[in-house]
Amino acid sequence: QLRLVERQLARTQLSAPIDGLVIAGDLTQSIGAPVNRGQELLVVSPDKSFRVVADVDEQDIDLLAAGQSGRVMFAAGGHEEIDISVTRIAPVAVVREDNNVFEMDAQVLGTKNNLRHGLRGIVRVDVATRSLGWIWWHRISQKMRRLWWRLAG
Repeated sequence: QLRLVERQLARTQLSAPIDGLVIAGDLTQSIGAPVNRGQELLVVSPDKSFRVVADVDEQDIDLLAAGQSGRVMFAAGGHEEIDISVTRIAPVAVVREDNNVFEMDAQVLGTKNNLRHGLRGIVRVDVATRSLGWIWWHRISQKMRRLWWRLAG
């Protein structure tokens, strides 16, 4: 019985496989509550490396691929642009603010001392060069095709 209790006590300790900073989760609200296997309790972010998660509109997702380069400018970082490289594009869209978006993950290139977890900003990814008129016409024609399909069907 003593060994059983010791094993149960050993399973009450939480440890992350990486050194990092807790960026989400609050265990004070869960004291005494049962926990299911696989239930997310905390989100730990690596302390030394950063990643960028950007929402990409479903109309633009076909322009992106892993390995493309880009830049991000954070609201709290002034006008400094930070180089990024696209590492992953989520295979399934999610709804945010009434829009279907895909999550794009990117790695921050180089080391930046002024970055903090949870910053918000604007991401630009290098894709094929198009004129402003082409971009507007492409968006309008896509919307018109979807409207026509909806009305004609």
